[in-house]
Amino acid sequence: MCAPSRKFCGAMGNSAPVADDRVQRAADMIKLNQSDVGGFWNVFRKCDYDRIGIIAIQDFFTKICQEKRNMFGNAIFELIDAEDPEKLEFGEFLQGVVTYCCFDEKEILEFCFFIFDREKNGYIDQDELKFFVDTLHDDQQVANVRTAFQSIKFQKDGKFDFPEFQKLNKDFPTVLYPAFRLQQNMMLNIMGESWWKRKKLMLQFEKETERTRHERMLTREFKNRERKRQAQIRHDMGPLKYYLRPSKRKLFDEKYAPVTKEEIELQMAKEREKREEELIKQQREEEKRLEAELKRSAEDASKRGPRRASSVD
Repeated sequence: MCAPSRKFCGAMGNSAPVADDRVQRAADMIKLNQSDVGGFWNVFRKCDYDRIGIIAIQDFFTKICQEKRNMFGNAIFELIDAEDPEKLEFGEFLQGVVTYCCFDEKEILEFCFFIFDREKNGYIDQDELKFFVDTLHDDQQVANVRTAFQSIKFQKDGKFDFPEFQKLNKDFPTVLYPAFRLQQNMMLNIMGESWWKRKKLMLQFEKETERTRHERMLTREFKNRERKRQAQIRHDMGPLKYYLRPSKRKLFDEKYAPVTKEEIELQMAKEREKREEELIKQQREEEKRLEAELKRSAEDASKRGPRRASSVD
């Protein structure tokens, strides 16, 4: 694992460290303010015994989350590409917690399915599912979990796809319960359930607001394009025929093809992707320009240096 960032050094103590890239990504993801980050930091530093901005993953699970560490829990930090399998810097801690605690039910199930779909072919076989359940329950399955697992009706080939995995959770919630309990304990012990509830409601409201805004923009664009299309048809037919014989307008659909909202959305997504690519290209060109300027400045400085030395002599 790499040494702690300088941003952490000199920031140990009661105040949270200056944000590194991971902290900033987590803050942007769920709109954390400085006070929020400080709250996470206070939890983190309880296990940062040496005050160097690093805690043991084992302590994260057993002392913070009050859960046994297992392969499923480890996968949370593999998901965010934590550098050391045994230790966490604050940014990794924050990013991992924020990511998993913001998962909804379907996303937790998708995460579970992804981990144990080892060949990534969209299926979990019977043995993989049993291994997964054993892992979740730490090989200590209670009677109702064993009964539930034995009640599962596997296909003839013994494979499970994701819709069946969702049905499994609906029919036998005790089987996958530890995955949800881990999230619940994370929220309870890190910031508290009421804080997470408020945060999720706020994020849900913002998401709904953005979805409504996007739908209105899409509807407006659809109406504009349809209005232009009808204007073209009216021009070709002539105003009199256009209004007196509306059934004939469909004859022009091949020449002026109607567009759906889905097609408009796809086109807008492509245009947005193109703009992003252009911005990235401009940024890279600017970085190259600055690099070239720094190189020229260094070369000029090295040329001036000997002259100054000779003049002093």
